[in-house]
Amino acid sequence: RDSVKISPYNSKYKIYIIDEVHMLSNSAWNALLKTLEEPPKHVVFILATTEPHKILPTILSRCQRYDFSKLSDNEIKDRLKYVLERENVVYDERAVDLIISLADGGMRDALSILDLCASSARDIDEAIVENVCAMAGNDFLFELSECILNKQSNEALLLVDKLNNSSVDMMRLLSELTSHFRDLMIVKTVTGN
Repeated sequence: RDSVKISPYNSKYKIYIIDEVHMLSNSAWNALLKTLEEPPKHVVFILATTEPHKILPTILSRCQRYDFSKLSDNEIKDRLKYVLERENVVYDERAVDLIISLADGGMRDALSILDLCASSARDIDEAIVENVCAMAGNDFLFELSECILNKQSNEALLLVDKLNNSSVDMMRLLSELTSHFRDLMIVKTVTGN
């Protein structure tokens, strides 16, 4: 609140970008609200969040809202391939597709995953992406699906324990398993088998 009062030195506006604004504490929300009630003319706040429903209505009522949509898979793929080629990294097409799937329309997430993969190995394939992202992988998903289908709860629990001990992210495993079952359901519906 104190620095907001000071005019900018060599520009028209002082811009404050608050990323993940929904994570602010109650005292921070109160301080922001006091500033937004009577903001100085030289101040612009940019509040960025992926969870706008968590922002107080009193704050939202004082904001202009701009919703950004997810990028298309092709836009992300073009950028990833550009980066890979510029950095002379050997890559597998399926690895790029997996990164795009994990990024879920976010370029920043896609580039972060790519960066982690590139720092882990010079040649990026699907296994590298799965390892870096603590994923179970298709083989384990099919094996776990078989256990569930055959009501082999003991084997399923042993497999989940093995994955957990291998540092697979359990929340990601649930997400992978949900997507896997969705894909199986679509294949069964389309093919009629």
